[in-house]
Amino acid sequence: WYVIRLRPGATRPSPLRVRETSQSGLSIVERSLFDAGFDPYVPRTRRELRHHRSKKIFVRAFPLFTGYAFVGTDDGEVDWWRLCACDGVASVLGRSGEPRPVPSSDVDTIRSAEAAMMFDYTREAHIARGQEGRTKFETATLRFPVGSSVRASQGPFAGYHGLVEDVTAR
Repeated sequence: WYVIRLRPGATRPSPLRVRETSQSGLSIVERSLFDAGFDPYVPRTRRELRHHRSKKIFVRAFPLFTGYAFVGTDDGEVDWWRLCACDGVASVLGRSGEPRPVPSSDVDTIRSAEAAMMFDYTREAHIARGQEGRTKFETATLRFPVGSSVRASQGPFAGYHGLVEDVTAR
């Protein structure tokens, strides 16, 4: 695997429509690298956004490392001229003018973390990570486990400490 620096706008969706489901939804640089025989990987993070007019929540994917992507080859040999000629590729990262490979274990770690939704800021990801419950009651039991110490910050008991004995529906 190698890290490539991308040109501006390279992660926009590709205008080409493909009937196969494995190639749909690729960005410009991913489609170009795929067509040239490379294995592209652009890690993504997903976020929940709220539409400014309708107030509906929708999920959108963004590149995790803005301006960078990973590229791999099957045979290990890389045709650098063909790689740099792909749409959206600005350069290959390296040292002293020589590209430096990235260990496969590092890329596999990023892929598994992305699959486990570790980079996502969605309600689904928060539930999977145990940061939020499916209901308000589950969220309250996660935030205030039985036996934990709490302090009231507002109201007539502000400043007093207490111990959580039970979490009720409210």
